[in-house]
Amino acid sequence: MEQIYVCGVTDTSDIVSLIQKNTTIYGIDTVSTGIMDSHIENVTKTLNGEVATSRIVGRRVDGQLMGFAVMYNWITLPNWSIPIAYSASDMMTPRKISKSYNDIILHMIELAEADNRFDFYYVHRLSNRARNEYGNEKLLIKSSIADRYNIFYDELIEPYSNSKYPAFQNMMNMVAGKNCYKLAVSHLSCKPEFRRTAK
Repeated sequence: MEQIYVCGVTDTSDIVSLIQKNTTIYGIDTVSTGIMDSHIENVTKTLNGEVATSRIVGRRVDGQLMGFAVMYNWITLPNWSIPIAYSASDMMTPRKISKSYNDIILHMIELAEADNRFDFYYVHRLSNRARNEYGNEKLLIKSSIADRYNIFYDELIEPYSNSKYPAFQNMMNMVAGKNCYKLAVSHLSCKPEFRRTAK
C-alpha cells in the first residue's frame, strides 16, 4: 500500500534514519561538513512545528518510508522551493527513485496551488544527457507536471562555484554548499490556463 502525505512529529525517527543513511550529497561528505546535522535539525524543527514556512511530504510503501522532501514557502514572494530531499536509494532502482520524487512533488504542487503558489524552484545535479545544455528535467517531463507547468533552468552552476543570485545560493547552502558536480536551478511555472486561484 502506497501513502503520500504531510509528515508529522511521529515520522521524525524514520526521517532522521533516512538522512543518516545518505553520507554524501553531490560528492560532498555530509558528516564531516556538518550537512547531515544541519538537515536533521531542519527537519526536526519543521516536524515539531517550529518552522511555520515549511512542511515535509513523505512517501511510504507498506509502512516503509521510501522518501521525503521539505517544502519551503517563500516569505516575500508567492513561490516555494524544495531545499532538502532524500530517498531510500538502497531499496529502489533509479527509475523507482525518480517515480518516488515525482509523486512527492505532485503532492506538494497540490498543497502549493491550494495556497495560490504557482512557481517553484529546486537545485539538482544535471543528468549526463543534460549536463551541458538546457532542457526539460528528465525527472518531471514524463509526468503530468510537464503538461501543466513550464520547466526552465534558471541557472547552471559550475562545480565548486556559487550562484549569482542570493536566493539560489541560499538553496544551494541548504542542499550541500559548494558541490563537486554541475548543478542546475530548475524553475517550474504553472501555465496561465491552469492557474485557478483558491478562494
